[in-house]
Amino acid sequence: MPLRFISEAADRRVTWKEESQTAMIAPKDTADTLYYDNGIMKYKGDLVDGKRHGFGTSWSDNGRLDYVGEWKDDKRHGKGKMYYYFSDDLFFEGTWADGKQVEGTEYYPGGGLRYQGTYDERGLHDTGIVVNVFNDGSVLVGEMKNGQLVQGIMYYPNGNVEFEGTYKNGYKSYGKLYDESVNLIYEGESKTVQRPTLDNNFKT
Repeated sequence: MPLRFISEAADRRVTWKEESQTAMIAPKDTADTLYYDNGIMKYKGDLVDGKRHGFGTSWSDNGRLDYVGEWKDDKRHGKGKMYYYFSDDLFFEGTWADGKQVEGTEYYPGGGLRYQGTYDERGLHDTGIVVNVFNDGSVLVGEMKNGQLVQGIMYYPNGNVEFEGTYKNGYKSYGKLYDESVNLIYEGESKTVQRPTLDNNFKT
């Protein structure tokens, strides 16, 4: 049976997936709603010539809330909130321009602060406050300028201060180093090779 006949008879959008030899039947896009081929709602809100433009809400292809806010020419533009792909937790709230974050606040799953500040032209952290949580439970709270960590405090997993001072190229540079009982070990310029302290490529 021709797919066109199915589409017209059922008032649905029918697309053919050559690689899997299957037909996908989904609701048709309307004046304010867009759908994925699998039938999951993709967007609901203002549309201009079929493009997201104005205010609206988008969902990921797994059905989870993706973004709520302003759009321009099918890109996030203006104020909005973005959510994690794998959970209902808020990831970012702030300002966008041409689909890229400009300024705002990022959160870890569960609500902990991850970053607050501005973004460069690539959409990476630029100038602001960053909180990095490592797999071993240690935490870095630092200040970034022009995409570089310039100073901060590193905490042991038990919450005590490990290091406080300045950073250069992502490494501890000059400051005070403590043991896990907060006894001062060393003060001055760091003379050991240490791991980078920031992961600026964190994904949602």
